[in-house]
Amino acid sequence: MSVVLSTNAKFIFRGVITFTMKKFEIIETYLENNLNTKSSRKNYRWSITKFFTIINKDPETYFDGNKEYNDYLSDMMLFTSSLARYAPKTIHLAIAGVKSFLIENDVEFKQKDLRKFGKKCNGNKAISYDKIPTSEELQIILANASLRYKTAYLFMLSSGVRRGELCQLQLDDIDMDSNPVRVRIRASYTKSKEQRITFISNEAKKYLQQWLKQRDKYLETTYNRLKDQPLIHKDRNDNRLFPWGGGALQIAFVRLLDQVGMNDVDPVTKRHVFHTHCFRKYFRTELAQVIPIDVVETLMGHSGYLTDAYRDYSEKQLAEHYLKGMPVLEIYSTGITKTQLDDKDAIIRHLQETMEARDKAHE
Repeated sequence: MSVVLSTNAKFIFRGVITFTMKKFEIIETYLENNLNTKSSRKNYRWSITKFFTIINKDPETYFDGNKEYNDYLSDMMLFTSSLARYAPKTIHLAIAGVKSFLIENDVEFKQKDLRKFGKKCNGNKAISYDKIPTSEELQIILANASLRYKTAYLFMLSSGVRRGELCQLQLDDIDMDSNPVRVRIRASYTKSKEQRITFISNEAKKYLQQWLKQRDKYLETTYNRLKDQPLIHKDRNDNRLFPWGGGALQIAFVRLLDQVGMNDVDPVTKRHVFHTHCFRKYFRTELAQVIPIDVVETLMGHSGYLTDAYRDYSEKQLAEHYLKGMPVLEIYSTGITKTQLDDKDAIIRHLQETMEARDKAHE
């Protein structure tokens, strides 16, 4: 018997509905065995569940019987046609998720048919307009933020960590005694499953010190307020540096945008042009102007971008570079000095000389 999958509205915030999807054992088993991160499982679950919703079939019995190749192909073409209203990146990820699930269940498409799916992607770039805020705009946005959220946002802005990584950081991942403050991003937190280190600015450190003094009281108060609500579990012994989810960070940020009248929305995607991922973009854009881009990519965890010269860069060297670039990440400071710009030029020259010497050695 075919089944139309249903979704239940969990909550509505400013016109955005969060759904709790019906789950099936065959899908959950696939996700658990093949995907490492919670976010990847969530995205693939959405893709696969949507596939079965569109074709109106039950995933638990879908691979039973005597289906032919063209049956699977027709279902896949129907699914890809249903994605026309989505952004190219979303289409690409949705098709990849379903294709991977089908392959796991011994359904493999011919190369000529895969090209048909690919045409639905129309490229792989996001169509949403994202604006990177200036330091002045950030000052305005964060002016009304509570200490806990202001600390979290300044932490993201000065470290380049992803929102999901931030919400998993444990207290012992932070070395407050190092200069600059050292942040360990464990492999289990990252999309690439590779551990790395990064740092936060002295400005972020100042707010972090204040937040740590209030953190235990916040946990106790929140636990007492929510302990009688069965659908919300709050651990009074939560060991995370910022003991809440990424959704709370985004919702609080949207509220701040509303308060200061900076809540512009992209007319195509209906997303805010400012959102929490802008902190990571700000980190890359500003820091790359004053220290080598390979150092910036290392701190952000973009290992695929690294040259051989930086794959074994020491923590000490990374810290030295970060200290030179740190002023551009402090939004309440006056910015970078001429001396620091001169240092940047010297670093670039040194890197070029190092790489040229390495190339000659291999000739």
